[in-house]
Amino acid sequence: AATIALTPAGLAALGSPWTVALFFGFLVALSSTAIVFKLFDESGENAVELPLRECLIEGRTIQPGRYDLLRSGHGTEYAIRWSASAIKDASGAIGGMVFAFSDLTEMLLLSREMVRQATHDALTGLPNRVLLEDRLEKALARARRSDQHVAVMFIDLDGFKKVNDAFGHAAGDALLKDVALRVKGSCR
Repeated sequence: AATIALTPAGLAALGSPWTVALFFGFLVALSSTAIVFKLFDESGENAVELPLRECLIEGRTIQPGRYDLLRSGHGTEYAIRWSASAIKDASGAIGGMVFAFSDLTEMLLLSREMVRQATHDALTGLPNRVLLEDRLEKALARARRSDQHVAVMFIDLDGFKKVNDAFGHAAGDALLKDVALRVKGSCR
């Protein structure tokens, strides 16, 4: 996490060296024509403007309830949660702003991996029963709304137990992985 204060007297930064460096790279992007970093919403498709006007002119505090993506010019993305507040003196006059942010990248990657593990088979990487039920429910609802049909294909590996019994579980696992690759290659 890092906290940066921008005032007419200068710039103050508090935080880990990594997050402060990340933020200063972002500041360079704001003050130059070269694209160093751009801020996007969590979808990664819509640019987000920093609330400089709201903070420095209107004196508002901005704290989005989501994370945004900070994307470098070469495509690296960092998930950040941020807030911005005006700095006011005793008379209420605005003298600068504080921009605070936390790097959520690692937490987001771990969360996505946990979801993947909960919804995909560890051996084959194919969607598991939990994801099948979810996708099937959504497909059926969509089909009902648009008066369409849904097809479900069931694959049974005849004699699979015999492969496991005759050649061992390692051979059975290899067969399952091969079948999974073929299924992935033929489905969207």
